Amino acid sequence: MEKLDFNDKECINYQIEAIFTIRTCLNFISSHIDGKEYLIPDRVQTGSVGEFSTNGQGDSSVCASVFGAYLYHFGNCLGIDVKYRAGVRLTGK
Repeated sequence: MEKLDFNDKECINYQIEAIFTIRTCLNFISSHIDGKEYLIPDRVQTGSVGEFSTNGQGDSSVCASVFGAYLYHFGNCLGIDVKYRAGVRLTGK
């Protein structure tokens, strides 16, 4: 965190590194790979953010929501605006 100087052009690299570090602390996976659904019975598929983040799986919306819930608390110190957006999902069809 001491490397974050928002006037430095390299700041974005430190922000990305911090986001990756936060993500690696969470243990959840996507249940959709290459357009196919893969469910692992031992992994949590419903429940709270805490349950999902320790051994969960879900679609992209679930993964984004779980990570967003954790990233939100670091937004101010990382200088990023974390927002949750709900609504229609475009599929291109």
